[in-house]
Amino acid sequence: MKRLKRGVVLAGLIFATIFILFSGLVYVTSLPSFCGSCHIMKPYVTSWRTSSHSKIPCTDCHYTPGVRNEISAKFQGLSMMVQYFTGTAGPLPWAQVENASCLRSGCHETRILEGKVNFSGVVFDHKPHLTQMRRGKVLRCTSCHSQIVQGTHVSVTPTTCYLCHFKEVELGEKTANCNLCHAPESEGMRIQTPYFNHKDAVEKHLDCLHCHAKVVVGDGTVPKERCLSCHNEPERLERIDDHIYLHMKHVTETKIECLNCHTEILHSRQAALEVLPEECSSCHQDKHTLVKQFYRGLGAMGVESKPDPMFLAQVDCKACHTIPVGETYKASPESCVKCHGEDIRPVFQGWKMLVEKNLSAANAEFETVRNILSSSPRKNVQRILEQVRHNLLLIREAKGTHNIGYTKAILTASQAWMNQALREAGLPERPPIWPEVPYTVECLICHIGAENVTVKTFDSLEYPHARHVIQAKLKCTECHGEPHKPGKKKVVTRPQCNSCHHQKAKLNCTDCHGKGPEKSISFLEKQFSHSQHFDAGVECATCHEPGKKLPADILNEMCATCHPSGENQ
Repeated sequence: MKRLKRGVVLAGLIFATIFILFSGLVYVTSLPSFCGSCHIMKPYVTSWRTSSHSKIPCTDCHYTPGVRNEISAKFQGLSMMVQYFTGTAGPLPWAQVENASCLRSGCHETRILEGKVNFSGVVFDHKPHLTQMRRGKVLRCTSCHSQIVQGTHVSVTPTTCYLCHFKEVELGEKTANCNLCHAPESEGMRIQTPYFNHKDAVEKHLDCLHCHAKVVVGDGTVPKERCLSCHNEPERLERIDDHIYLHMKHVTETKIECLNCHTEILHSRQAALEVLPEECSSCHQDKHTLVKQFYRGLGAMGVESKPDPMFLAQVDCKACHTIPVGETYKASPESCVKCHGEDIRPVFQGWKMLVEKNLSAANAEFETVRNILSSSPRKNVQRILEQVRHNLLLIREAKGTHNIGYTKAILTASQAWMNQALREAGLPERPPIWPEVPYTVECLICHIGAENVTVKTFDSLEYPHARHVIQAKLKCTECHGEPHKPGKKKVVTRPQCNSCHHQKAKLNCTDCHGKGPEKSISFLEKQFSHSQHFDAGVECATCHEPGKKLPADILNEMCATCHPSGENQ
């Protein structure tokens, strides 16, 4: 009897010891630190530590909920450990994460019901992707949330999205319809730096492809040799063209990264516009080589590349050249208005006049400097002059309006080089052709050159932008507000001008008024000449109080102090 009791106690101790050891082993092998003890797992554990799941134990995702599933997963883990120590493990670990792990209580169980989310500016809805077949395929969470890129743990790789949406689909149609992902924002969407409201474009039913060309690169094909890197069984290779079967096995039942089989598809509005549209390039490729380069901000010697904002937004030739002229098309203000509204109309003509004016001035300046330096023996001087000549010719041949910002950069650099040549020859520098604005402002991306324009304002007074923008360093928004933002547009009024100009400490009437009106005016039944009084040394403040009109009887008394009664002047 005692032996039986001792046997039972011994068996109990052995069982308890085994249970404790097993439980300890289960606990230890469930720790992330244990997972990272194998060198093949270290990159994955490292990326997990910096991910949004860093507070979640590995087993919460890699063990499907349920006792049976967890026991099965544990044995698989122990099997991998044995393979590691026996040297039979492969270099790339492989694991499955089921939807049930992601959607378990306390994790993402409500994700399907939460509706649309914003992913890097793209509207995405989990529900149809997880509850409906997409292009005949059943997806799982890890179809999109994966680790294709080393260093990112369970993150969305956009190339997976592009593969589903663009493979064998015409751009703009079905799953490649732009509006599926890109919903226009109510306040507009910024493209580079110019401000443009896509909502207006949608309301006008403009085709996205009218402006955005070449935004998809690649076809997502599957080279058959990639299948051989995993499979060699004849019965499997016989089904190599059965797409439904292949996706069921590789996507629905087993998580295989899409790019393990498919070539990559790229999608970006800033993808390089390598060629002209086919309908243009078939005839005009050679003729427009310079134009194409210039639009991309290339071709000038010694000037940093400066792509036009419209190029970066993937606006191609046919978006602007819409007016048929014989067998070709020309650009017009209507092309700009169609997308940007009526406010843009004067900008188009302004650019043309600005390029013509400044290019003409630069060419004249070049001839003057070249004549001055014609006898200079310095090789560096001749090299500079040749570089300037090349760049001025480029602007003319490529038509500077195709990239107005690049045109300004070239002219500014050319002026600096000519002055450098003059300095090296011991001669004085020349004044700038295109003075620089002393600050950065978004307005001047489209309204470039406005800083040097003089316009008529109150009472036909001249308003020189250069004096205010370049010299006084006033920003556009101080007078105009923010015109492209609803309710924030304004144009400065006379009282607002007076609040600055009519301060006695800063008062200089001639800055705005010169000598006054050119013609004599009728005043108190007499002819009054402002210029005659100005030349006689009569100061404006003798008769005028800044910003105010005085009553006629007071002015009459002022006149009488200089003019005896009865004099006409």
